[in-house]
Amino acid sequence: VQMALTAIVPAKLSSIRVPNKNYREFFNGKSLVELVVEKLKNAGLTEIYLSCEVDTVSTLAERLGIKFVKREQSLCGNDCPIPDYIRGIVNECCPTADEVLWAQVCDPMFDDYAGFINTWEKRKENYDSSVVIYPRKAYFLDQNFQPVGFGFGNWHIKSQCLPTHYQLPFTASILKKEAIESTGYFVGNKPLWYEASGMMVDIDTEEDFAIAGAMYAATRKVP
Repeated sequence: VQMALTAIVPAKLSSIRVPNKNYREFFNGKSLVELVVEKLKNAGLTEIYLSCEVDTVSTLAERLGIKFVKREQSLCGNDCPIPDYIRGIVNECCPTADEVLWAQVCDPMFDDYAGFINTWEKRKENYDSSVVIYPRKAYFLDQNFQPVGFGFGNWHIKSQCLPTHYQLPFTASILKKEAIESTGYFVGNKPLWYEASGMMVDIDTEEDFAIAGAMYAATRKVP
């Protein structure tokens, strides 16, 4: 692992749909932020920034042994354009970093940061970014309710023969400086796709939070 890789955990305190989603207890006394930071550290990262708009969160960052950077209020609203949001937070946290791991907390089921980073280090020469995605096989219908990759009736196929589609939950991205400058997005112009295995959940509602907590508890051993 290249320890020079810088990680940013963007986690604002204000959340409209799920109040205090990022910082309240999620599993075994730990919040979503704490779990992600723990996983990043276990993957070998030492340069980790927590981006939040509230000063008091700095005490948590200090306890976790990471750096706190207070986020400009203009970068907190849902109407902030994504390129402005990403470039703004990177500029606040680590403007000179050559590579940034953007680690969001909305998908707590993802554990394989070490594999993600190691794959990037081995293959990054020909790419400007790497992005976590999940392969999915399912009986999808398009906007006209027509089957995608299979057919009705005699044209039905077994589930294992369905085409693979990919879900992009914006779990984690590694972005070179050139990608941040050119796209300002979670995906650069030359992405290396990292296929994650297992379950995923995108926490966007209180029900999602409860379901994710149950899923997480069912797949972890409490010390």
